[in-house]
Amino acid sequence: MKKIDSTNSELKKAIEIIGDKWSLLILKQLIDNGAQRFGECQRVEGINTKTLAKRLVTLEEHGLITKHQYNEYPPRTQYEITKKGQSLAPILVSLTDWARKI
Repeated sequence: MKKIDSTNSELKKAIEIIGDKWSLLILKQLIDNGAQRFGECQRVEGINTKTLAKRLVTLEEHGLITKHQYNEYPPRTQYEITKKGQSLAPILVSLTDWARKI
């Protein structure tokens, strides 16, 4: 059996951040469509509001998205991909290409 090296621990960290069922789909939505309000982020098929809210918080905590709150009435909040989040775009393309082949 192969000994675990530091690369595996780094991969484990990545999986902890974006390896859940929804995070990559949310990031793809923001990469493809630009800044979006919470309701627009819900267009990710099948995600419920509680899960979306949790994932958005996690993605923001890790610097993959930013949350902009506007002092307006009614209140408006938008989520936008960061450069760090945008760096995942080629990985998402590769994963999509891979999925088409299987």
